[in-house]
Amino acid sequence: MRPLTTDYPKPLLKIGNLTLLDHLVSKFPKEINELIIVIRYLGDKIMDHCGSRFYGKKVTYMRQSDNVKGTYAALKACQNLLIPGEKFFVFYADDLIDNKCLKECLNYERAIVASKVKDASKFGVIQLRPDGSLLAILEKPKQPPTDLALTSAMLLDTNIFNYYPGTASNGEEYLSIAIEKMAQEHPVSIVFTDKWIPIGLPEDLKKAESILE
Repeated sequence: MRPLTTDYPKPLLKIGNLTLLDHLVSKFPKEINELIIVIRYLGDKIMDHCGSRFYGKKVTYMRQSDNVKGTYAALKACQNLLIPGEKFFVFYADDLIDNKCLKECLNYERAIVASKVKDASKFGVIQLRPDGSLLAILEKPKQPPTDLALTSAMLLDTNIFNYYPGTASNGEEYLSIAIEKMAQEHPVSIVFTDKWIPIGLPEDLKKAESILE
């Protein structure tokens, strides 16, 4: 995303007049009543933007250590703020997703949102069990076994902290690997959406703006 992220963290890049964070949080179902925002790069700007309440929801900030990288490490930073057994959503703040699938997730104990894509090799790829629940998540495989991509929305519970994913060769701890491990003992349901906009490149911002018009 450089040079767009030279002065602003990615979640504060804009589509139209609103930041990615605004687009995401403003569509949350009412059942989400509190936010924990994990910050690192230019995190103070996110704090200034969101404040102590954002779209009517209380905000707590956690700063991810520079010594650990990856999505699991970011979630792990929040563990002490969560009640054992509590359910919570995890979102990546640089993607947009529709409200309908989030509401559907609330029908399950644990759920991840999947979307069919043309090139699944760019994403975490989902494999299903015969009953439709999660079997495996493969991170950016060269030959994807399915066209189902893991999106940026996941309904989890604190069992996730019992499944350390290990450190990948690039030094990152992937949440997707921990979810796959958890799914072997605690079923994870799949909710589908065709309204997911991953924002990975500058041209994705323009694409998203045309879709949201």
